[in-house]
Amino acid sequence: MRNAIFRKAIPLVAILLALTFSLAFAADKNVKTTRGKVATVDFKAKVLTVNESKYIWNRHTTFTDEKGVPLKVVDRLKAKTLVLIEWEPVKGSWERTAKRVCIYNEAE
Repeated sequence: MRNAIFRKAIPLVAILLALTFSLAFAADKNVKTTRGKVATVDFKAKVLTVNESKYIWNRHTTFTDEKGVPLKVVDRLKAKTLVLIEWEPVKGSWERTAKRVCIYNEAE
């Protein structure tokens, strides 16, 4: 009787452990976050400066508000705007590519 229980429980536990570890290893380890006020924005070069660091954006970068609603970049991205940037470094250079830019509010 014990053998039947162990035959069913061991594969179930093994599958659950495999799923747990596969999801943990699939997470982006290089993604970092920075929060601060925008100092400068260059729309032609697609560069913004936050906390004395330059971040570039590309077509894969998403711009959202604090609720997660997508925004147009030109509408709310200005100097002295509080933002949260999820970025990852570019291999072989000092550049930082923004993956997600969350625009919080405009400073008065």
